[in-house]
Amino acid sequence: YDGFEQGWYSIYETVAKEQLEKLSIRKTDPKVGMSLHENYAVFVNYSDEVRDAGVLTGASVQNVYGDPGKIEPFDAAIVRFE
Repeated sequence: YDGFEQGWYSIYETVAKEQLEKLSIRKTDPKVGMSLHENYAVFVNYSDEVRDAGVLTGASVQNVYGDPGKIEPFDAAIVRFE
């Protein structure tokens, strides 16, 4: 079963819409997880394919590890944003 095919993950985006819009940095790919730490964002590719996190931000972003535009399978990317 692939829950992404049904789009069930989008309920979280709908419920948290106001809070998500307040974030300085966001991502659009549902198969990429994101956690925020001070001025750093960590993007984790949970799939077996190369993914583009689809970073949304108005902030200045610097890649610290990897590239959120091309995250290898089961790997991560770290960016600093201001």
